[in-house]
Amino acid sequence: MNIAILEPHSKCEGSAKHFIRQYCQTQSIPLTLQTFNHPHPFFECFSRHTFSYIFLDIDFVNMPNLEIAEHIRKLDPTVNLILMSRSADYAIQGYRVQACYYLLKPFTYANIQTALDLCSRQNISQKPSVAITINRISQRIFLDDILYVDTMHNGIQIHRFSETLKTYMSFKTFLNLVQDERCFLQCYRGILVNMDYVKALQNDSFLLKNEEVVPIRLQDRCNLRERYHTYVFTEGLKSKQATY
Repeated sequence: MNIAILEPHSKCEGSAKHFIRQYCQTQSIPLTLQTFNHPHPFFECFSRHTFSYIFLDIDFVNMPNLEIAEHIRKLDPTVNLILMSRSADYAIQGYRVQACYYLLKPFTYANIQTALDLCSRQNISQKPSVAITINRISQRIFLDDILYVDTMHNGIQIHRFSETLKTYMSFKTFLNLVQDERCFLQCYRGILVNMDYVKALQNDSFLLKNEEVVPIRLQDRCNLRERYHTYVFTEGLKSKQATY
């Protein structure tokens, strides 16, 4: 779980950061937690799919706090956005930015737990996903967790940051399930890459954000590179438009 906390200051004990770590430790959830005390460094590293949860303190002094929330929502419509404040004054406005939860200070572990549990349930119902069968058990996985998919002898492997899932689903069947998702590109025979996780385009391959390398089909290299550049340009244009 990758979480960002944007707040002007905090003490570890009794802070949102402290209780989030306690929650993830209790639930045995791997956690990457980044804290920011100003919006500028946050937006320098933030883009779609960067974080699963963003905790935004709207008590920043001399800051257009709800505008920050609006900008976050425009850049990533699916991220779980949780607002934090000493006052309930902005609770109604939180609906405008589709906040998942509104946390009042001082924080308690129970409050943080409720926020994360509730957002998790909303996440399951709203995020695009596919059902696959692993060891005869059906389970649903989120599409934006997938780095790439490749074929094995009698099925496919679904690669995520934390694990690789193997299923007897055919590659063609999986292609049909995600055909409306623009982020997926069939870059080689039997290989489908999620362009949101491409770190760099190399001469004959994609370098992914987890440092794995996925090959590009040489005979169709120009077309594939053009499709990737078009996707990156379109997504970048959306981000720029969101800043105005």
